[in-house]
Amino acid sequence: MPSDSPKTGYGFPDLTPFTRTAVRLHPRAGTPTAYDSHIGGPLLWPADEPWPHCPDTAPNAAAPGAIYTPTAGLEAAHDCEKAMPLVGVAQFFRRDFPKLPFPDGTDLLQVLFCPDPHDGGGYWGPGVQVVWRNSAGVAELLASPPEPFRTEDYEYLPARPCSFAPCEVVDHPRPSELPAELKATLKFLDELGNFVDDDVEDAWPSLTVGSKLGGLNFWWTSGPEGFPLFCPDCGGGLDLLLSFESSESRDDDCPCDQPDEGPGWELAASSVNVLVCAADATHAIRPHAD
Repeated sequence: MPSDSPKTGYGFPDLTPFTRTAVRLHPRAGTPTAYDSHIGGPLLWPADEPWPHCPDTAPNAAAPGAIYTPTAGLEAAHDCEKAMPLVGVAQFFRRDFPKLPFPDGTDLLQVLFCPDPHDGGGYWGPGVQVVWRNSAGVAELLASPPEPFRTEDYEYLPARPCSFAPCEVVDHPRPSELPAELKATLKFLDELGNFVDDDVEDAWPSLTVGSKLGGLNFWWTSGPEGFPLFCPDCGGGLDLLLSFESSESRDDDCPCDQPDEGPGWELAASSVNVLVCAADATHAIRPHAD
């Protein structure tokens, strides 16, 4: 579990209380089946369960053994006159990723995208649907999900199926994520919370790059200020469920063998982050794009 420690000589505070463990996925081209964790492969979907559509174009019925988590704060920015099938983009089994917040009675997390853009506060990217499922309840697989179509020219879908070579890493917060009273004591930040010196910024412990589960949110061009970091259902705090990155960049702080190619998608600005209620993963999710 590699981790940068704060460099001495710059007056960095102890960041240990604010770090989070993440699982970097290292997606690489493979031939996963519906019984594997993956990005871009087939989903373990029951033959007798209706395939979901973009909820802005058609309602989705609840199904036994599955929990469809609603999405807060997004609206379709595409033509909604025709029912648009969602596209399965990833799934994660509890046996592979036991630290995911699986609701009771579930052991499979599935993520589906609307292939056309959705808009919301701090977001422009694919519509996101999270499904928690009891895999033991899937007796017969759906043979052929509906063919996706797009009305806009976006590349939100995986270009190739990928398997994972996961490893654990430690995420360090950016200064914008620190408590206000602590930030006020940091002399290397200006009044807006920005670094006043490039050398200091380069020395600050890094955030894990690449697609991952858990850890800290990517704030590449934005920040937590103004983003609703609270559960839309109960008002509690949010945790990062997962982040998908457009580019699986090499990371000098990660010792794993890292392939140059990932799923081959183009996700909004760079990443799609899905935040979930820290107390109840069945509450509405909040997607963030950066």
